[in-house]
Amino acid sequence: MKKLPRNSLPRLTVHSNIWIGDAVRMRYIIANMPHGHGACLDAGCGVNCLYKEIVEKKGYEWTGVDLLTSEHGTIQDVNATMWKDGYFQILLCVDVLEHIKDYWKALLELRRILCKHGVLVLHVPNPAQTHLLVEPEKQSDHVWEGFRPRQLSEILTKLDFNNVKMISTFNWNEAFVWDFMYAKARGLPIDIDKLINFNIESFVPYGILSIWRKQ
Repeated sequence: MKKLPRNSLPRLTVHSNIWIGDAVRMRYIIANMPHGHGACLDAGCGVNCLYKEIVEKKGYEWTGVDLLTSEHGTIQDVNATMWKDGYFQILLCVDVLEHIKDYWKALLELRRILCKHGVLVLHVPNPAQTHLLVEPEKQSDHVWEGFRPRQLSEILTKLDFNNVKMISTFNWNEAFVWDFMYAKARGLPIDIDKLINFNIESFVPYGILSIWRKQ
């Protein structure tokens, strides 16, 4: 078994009300979302609208929609929005598709309101993800376990998107912290055997961040 690098746990300064998973996703989006200008839709912005400040610092005018009420976002279904064709220059969709039964319909609607050559920033969980310390409970609000890279490519290519970038998120050390915090929050025991038998070479990261450009 390959030895884990020393001092390799992520240095994350996280506000107490932000879950470790949100902090990791935010870090990857900050590093990879392109700067620009114009309107940005945060599709599935959630109650806390975590990405509003990030989007605005990237140079865009932020608009958020979600089925849940929030201080800044609008209550709307991403399957049927109110905007005209090609209204937005960039779309942000973070851990939303796995909650939607008909994700094809949602993606078609997002494509409709995105301008020509506009950018889609998409994050989804990887169903093949490897957990190091604990086996999480199945999330009741997930219709799908997630999407594999090849599956994402097939779906978005059929919708006439060109892939700009696709990277894995939650490397093994970030995953270690996530598992530890998850177990602690739910009072679950650490699976020592899982940790002892961990092989870094077979590790599958938790998430996929992909950036697409509409043809």
